[in-house]
Amino acid sequence: MSTEHQPLLGSDTDPSSNLGTSSRYLGNNEQQERYGEIPGHFDAENNPNMNDSYEETMKYTRFNHQSKILLNIVLFINALWLVFTFISDFFFDMNLLFKHGNRVSSFIDLNLITVAIIANILSLIFNYMEYYSVIDEKLNFINSLIILLNFFLFLFVGYTRERLGAVGKWTFIWCFLSFFISGMIDYQLSLYIKPLIGFFERGQGTQEGISIAGPTPNNQGVVVDSQVDSIDPVEHPNGRYARSPTPPSVPSDQDHRAEESHPLSKRQQKKSNKRKRKETGVRHTLTEWSVISLRNGLKILLMVWLVLFTLNNIIYLIDVHRIMSHIDEKTKPVDSKSVDVLTPLVQASGVTTDSMSTDYSTTIDGFFWNDLDSPSYKLHVTCYGNLSDYNEPLVIYEHGSADTAYTSGRWIKDMHNFKKLDKFCTYERPGYGISDSAPSPVSIGLITEAFKDVLTDQILPQFTKKKTDITVVGYDIGGLYAQVLCSKLTQCNKLMLIESWHEDLLAYKTWLPKDSFDHRTLNTLGKWNNFKIWFYGAFESALGLPLMKSLFINKSGSLDRISGDWMKYQGKYTRTRFQETLTGGLLSYNDVVESKKNIFERVDLSVVSSKAMIEKNTRWGDWQRSLAKLSKNVREWEIIDSNHYLYDSTNGKRILQDVLHRLVFE
Repeated sequence: MSTEHQPLLGSDTDPSSNLGTSSRYLGNNEQQERYGEIPGHFDAENNPNMNDSYEETMKYTRFNHQSKILLNIVLFINALWLVFTFISDFFFDMNLLFKHGNRVSSFIDLNLITVAIIANILSLIFNYMEYYSVIDEKLNFINSLIILLNFFLFLFVGYTRERLGAVGKWTFIWCFLSFFISGMIDYQLSLYIKPLIGFFERGQGTQEGISIAGPTPNNQGVVVDSQVDSIDPVEHPNGRYARSPTPPSVPSDQDHRAEESHPLSKRQQKKSNKRKRKETGVRHTLTEWSVISLRNGLKILLMVWLVLFTLNNIIYLIDVHRIMSHIDEKTKPVDSKSVDVLTPLVQASGVTTDSMSTDYSTTIDGFFWNDLDSPSYKLHVTCYGNLSDYNEPLVIYEHGSADTAYTSGRWIKDMHNFKKLDKFCTYERPGYGISDSAPSPVSIGLITEAFKDVLTDQILPQFTKKKTDITVVGYDIGGLYAQVLCSKLTQCNKLMLIESWHEDLLAYKTWLPKDSFDHRTLNTLGKWNNFKIWFYGAFESALGLPLMKSLFINKSGSLDRISGDWMKYQGKYTRTRFQETLTGGLLSYNDVVESKKNIFERVDLSVVSSKAMIEKNTRWGDWQRSLAKLSKNVREWEIIDSNHYLYDSTNGKRILQDVLHRLVFE
């Protein structure tokens, strides 16, 4: 009987041993007998490789499904975190629920979460064996370590460690975990590739006549060796062609038996496993290579962004640390609840302290809570002179929209150094310099109320119980803050406005519709608003390229970057400006209008304007004339032949000092 008619089941005889000559095979009988030496070659039930392949495939399928669920959960949490952070930063401070909000808020949290979302989306979309890449796996781990490095840097510096808050710390930790989870998923995926590719190639060999153990004929009678991997044809002795033999990508059974007979040491086994993991044997199509290249390219861009982000943070932390080294935070304050720093106190002030400064003109240089009952941020306040002398008037300076007293208030300090002014105080508004970021919403009324409480409840009572006359000076947008502050301070009897904004500008710089003339006015002022501030804050400020330029090319110092001309490139500053534009403008407009009622009757007023600004824009001249009518007791309205930055020119500085001296002492 022919071999084809032998029963498949119920026979104790190996069917492969009964194979005879068949017309389906080309070649001699010796080759056919050799083929028959492979028992159960086509029997899936008796082939253990097929069972192992099924088990490995099921494991991979379960892993792929579970990893997608995990990545979806991570993405969902990231999305919620992003919405939470955006609302908390610009609309309502939900960080108060945790009682430890981030007081150095900038765009760092939003940037980190956005980058983590992009990385998780890439991992979710390309979470397949055919898209696996060792480069992608390593990039995920590298990016996670970069985020962790930034977190440790923020914890290393005392200024940021105290102000980062629970929410800020968990943002760093969660973004680190997001990248780390993507890296671990890629790592686990690589562990499935080796066995699956091996079983796949063995299965292909079974179907196409390729065997690990020896040569088998294909369905056309062509002898094909399992130890081949190239498609280069060579002539067979019987006239047929087969692929030329090359080293296999998958180890044979003989190799496994050899490894079992000669066990490796732990070190050799570790090297062997590492080599096997690298040599996965995956061969990609052109489409797959394109997808892998695209994903890896995006991950490399994320890594470059994180590297620049880290360099920017390093520069910021070094600058802050250098500035804070001049402020003795260890000095015990007079009131530990109110003052974080009170240093130094001169002997003439009548208040003693354990730490004295070498700068004997400075009375106070420290941080004060905005509200002792429900504190949420600290203001950096600096006062010069003898605050205990209540007979001398106190001058308070409100800086502009893109500066601090470090740049625009130097002319007042020169008056103090030349003994033309006995005492004055300056402070950096929230988000400016080294003052903390304020929670949303913000407005001129809220910020001036906070400083009023600091001045009248925490600073002045430490020096004298008697009230002293106060003169408030405001430059640029600080003119609006000066109006509101003066209306809140009962001791304020004099007001000086220098190139001050009009309250109408608050409405123009919001989302309200504008006509062409309004746009020309804004362009004349050169102020950023709306999406321009958002774009710069969300993307460019995190990279810090201008700040790196200031350090390596312009050789600017730390104060210049934190409180000087380069401050406008800091993320904390741009976040504050966007706060003011988004919600503060409409809220502040009403604050300024209400303040006019208290100023008109009791306050002496001096106004200084720029001739260049009036010539550039007629509306600006109208606003300056309107401000000159703010009080019935107008001392003078001086127009200086200069640009908006009056304090930069020698003539402008001299005129400003003369106007202030006449206002205070005459």
